[in-house]
Amino acid sequence: MHSSSVRDAVAHAAVLAGARDEELSIPKARRVIGREVNRGALLLTDGLDAALRARLAHLPQAQPDSVDAVSGEQLERMTGSAALECMMGVHTALDTSKDATLGARDNAVLNRLLSVVANWLVTPSVTEFDSAFSRLYADSAQHTLTETCDSDISAYDAAAASLKSTANAFERVLASKNDLSSAIIRIYLADVLKVALRVAYALEVQQQISFIDTLLSSVPAQNAMAALRRASARDSGAPPVPKPVRDNAARLLSAQLVRPDGVRALIVGVLGSDGLDGDRDESLQRLEGVATILTTPPKYTPASTHVERLVPSLLAITDASSDAAQVARRAAVFTLVKLHEKYRDAVRDTLAKEIFVQLSQSGTPATAIKRVCALALLAPPSPDWMHEMVAPAIGSLLSLDTFAWLRTGVHDEKIVRIVDELADMARETVHAWLRIGDRDACVAALCESVSNSFSPSVEWALQGELVLAPGSDASISMPNHISTRDDEPVSSLARALHFAIDPARLAATVSHAKRKDIGADLFFSALEGYGRQQAQQDSGVGDVAPSELERRSVFYLQLLSHLHADFGNDIVQGDVDRTLRFISFALEGSSADANDSELVGTALNLLLAILEQQPGLTRESSPLLAVISDRLESLRDLGDAELRALVSEALLALSARTHAQECIIGAPKYKQVYQEAISYLQDPVLPVRAYGLALLTRLVSTDAKEYGQVYGNEIDPALLPAIFDMLVEAVQDEESFLYLNAVKGLSQMAAHWKEETLHPLMQLYVGGEKSQAAVDNSIRYGAPLSQRETDKRLRIGEALVQVLQYLGDAARPVLPRIVRPLLTALRNTNFSATLRSSFIAVLGTCVEGEPGAVASLTGSEIAEAAVDLVHVEGVNRPQRRTVRAYVNGEAAALDDSDDDQDRSGIDTDPKLPQLRRSALLLLAHAIRASRHMIEEYAEAQQRAPDASLTALRLPGGGLLPSIGDSIPQPTPPELLVPLSLVPRIRLIMQKTSALDTDALVRQQAEDCLKEAQEFEGAAVRLCI
Repeated sequence: MHSSSVRDAVAHAAVLAGARDEELSIPKARRVIGREVNRGALLLTDGLDAALRARLAHLPQAQPDSVDAVSGEQLERMTGSAALECMMGVHTALDTSKDATLGARDNAVLNRLLSVVANWLVTPSVTEFDSAFSRLYADSAQHTLTETCDSDISAYDAAAASLKSTANAFERVLASKNDLSSAIIRIYLADVLKVALRVAYALEVQQQISFIDTLLSSVPAQNAMAALRRASARDSGAPPVPKPVRDNAARLLSAQLVRPDGVRALIVGVLGSDGLDGDRDESLQRLEGVATILTTPPKYTPASTHVERLVPSLLAITDASSDAAQVARRAAVFTLVKLHEKYRDAVRDTLAKEIFVQLSQSGTPATAIKRVCALALLAPPSPDWMHEMVAPAIGSLLSLDTFAWLRTGVHDEKIVRIVDELADMARETVHAWLRIGDRDACVAALCESVSNSFSPSVEWALQGELVLAPGSDASISMPNHISTRDDEPVSSLARALHFAIDPARLAATVSHAKRKDIGADLFFSALEGYGRQQAQQDSGVGDVAPSELERRSVFYLQLLSHLHADFGNDIVQGDVDRTLRFISFALEGSSADANDSELVGTALNLLLAILEQQPGLTRESSPLLAVISDRLESLRDLGDAELRALVSEALLALSARTHAQECIIGAPKYKQVYQEAISYLQDPVLPVRAYGLALLTRLVSTDAKEYGQVYGNEIDPALLPAIFDMLVEAVQDEESFLYLNAVKGLSQMAAHWKEETLHPLMQLYVGGEKSQAAVDNSIRYGAPLSQRETDKRLRIGEALVQVLQYLGDAARPVLPRIVRPLLTALRNTNFSATLRSSFIAVLGTCVEGEPGAVASLTGSEIAEAAVDLVHVEGVNRPQRRTVRAYVNGEAAALDDSDDDQDRSGIDTDPKLPQLRRSALLLLAHAIRASRHMIEEYAEAQQRAPDASLTALRLPGGGLLPSIGDSIPQPTPPELLVPLSLVPRIRLIMQKTSALDTDALVRQQAEDCLKEAQEFEGAAVRLCI
């Protein structure tokens, strides 16, 4: 129950809101369909004036004479002012009656009353003020006064006074917290800000500035941002928003970003709060917009201060344990990447304090691990950013992987799940880093993490949860029985020796990332590390205990062994000299005890691998081999039979090479490159094969500017067929990396040897073999092809298109060898529809590149073939009534167009829509090219000399010879689409656009019809 004053105030509000019309016998007006006030609170009616007058007349302060004198918008404005007074009355009553409460019906009345204030007072007042402001100030951008009449000044003063009174009313109401103020803030905050912003900044009322700051701080940042955007936005048809209002609204928007939830509010406001909706909105433009706003420091704020404030907020969003949508997390990481690009040092320092310090001290680092993984995995692919995020934490990530791998004796399923999830994230992050990271940077970070892992300051532990605890002394007395032969499992060895990073896991991680280059460098670093430990152990100098040195030596030996096992002998290809130095070191003074046997065995296997992979390596080319050979002689009598066999094999190989010379002395350089390319193409590693294709490209290229050292001007033409075959074989590879490199090679080859490249390429494309007989037979009697053969020709066709595009005008001499066979093959129905579409694509490329040459070669044959295909192979829709289904309560017409079927590429059915689509695309190209040709001809005619200038009279009365005789006159071009064919094209396109079953074909037919009309119009306009 509420007091009488509150009851009376609500009753007056109900009158204005129309809730008491029936009680007061106020006639209800008929509704006008389609006119609805904002938020749907009120409906305008035909008899609205009468209803409003009656409502105003029932108010205590009613003045019938003034009410009767106005109508329309003035009456609405008067009602809005009365509603504002009623709002103040309700506020006063609620403020004086602290124990008063409002029911649901009363709150509904207040909402309708506030709607009246917003729509019939605030909106017209703001519009009136903005209009008066724009008239008063000539240049609103400069905020300078112009010469105005007294009426404009009076209108401005009246509008300003109205806004001030409304703003004061809102300020008084919102000073207290009750049902009325809560409703205003919840629903009409933007309307309050519309008034307050104009009073505060356009009229420069300081009191309203404080009111705005207080008001914005009382609501969540997301609500404040949304309200500010609406308050400063220009409605359709409304006058421009005053510049002071726009500028200060933007400043207030920026100020919201420093609030704890400000950054997230901005991201959600721009990209959406729902995960699915947000993912749909995650366009690069939106992400760039968010990043631009967030990475720009507020005015007078140092960049370092801005970064220190912004980065923690962004990190809180990236945390996988937060409730932020995936799109918000990606946006936060994207913003961090852009911030890092602008303020690298400041971002690095802040991330070190927020993340990386937590991984180097005792505590619970789960959040830091999650953030590192999120920053690495959610960012756009960037080796630089990835390394910045992962390298400082790589030791923690690798040790976490080892800890999870070796974990035993844990029965708490929750802890096990947490550890496994974190370890999986760590493995995925390290894998991504290794995949795209720079070779040298990755190796340096891995070596540093291995070195630090020998005496870590903290180590992983389970103490009710996953924590980093102070590190313990890992130095132990090495048992004599430890050996890589007949030993216990590696995991047990890692646990026994307390390795923070398991060498087996490290080798497997690099191998899984398929980074042989990193594996090779890590292998050589391990070789050097082992040498350092042995040298320090032999010298006895240093403060590291002998047992610890031996423990580290075992780690490096294990790492060497596993890297060699995972990558094979190829791992030693990287640096032969360093490998030979290690082998020499390993064989020096070996006593063949347990540890030396392992080392000698590894060294001998490496030596044999190098000799196998380096045929030209001899004592003469590498003097270190002579030293190794001498040391091998001292190991002939080793007690281990297996080692003796390895020593004998190595000595035999070295002896056979003692007097060996280079196989080719004085051979041209390109032959060496050719042999090198062949060797690389046989390598199982994809980047190596791609490099082999790059070498082939250099062999046939003459473009030194693009490819550096090239051999196209000196290569023996006899090698060209073999190079061509290798490039064509690579074109058919499923790996796009190899395909693109092969296409580059064919393009470079065609640029210098057109006949030697395009002719056999066409033979393979049409006939399947490099012979003209195969082409002729395929065109005349071709039989259906297998799926494999079809796929092969399709890939060759794609390559042919790109080669022709690369050649451009240079392809003109070989067009007869391409266009004629394809036109004939296009008519062969034994070819699949997919392959015939490929023929059309190649023809379209020729038409686009050289329309004049193709027209001279074929005349109108191409256009006629395309029109015939569309006409003959068209499939008309059956005439039947539209079937409708009701989906989500709405009638949805079921389109009767044929859906694309996943048909096999060998289907020869000529009725497939893809064939008609390709033909229509070719026809559109031909029509457009013909139009351009006649336009160019018309321009050439205009440039020709006039008849009046064909002769010049000399001063003595003589005439000079005709000057027009030496100027060639433009001749009408031969068109791909003659004008005589246009009527038939129009007729068939009209039919196809109306009746074809395929929606895309119908649309393409309409496009061709438009092109034909433009072509015909251009011909008429140019009198051709």
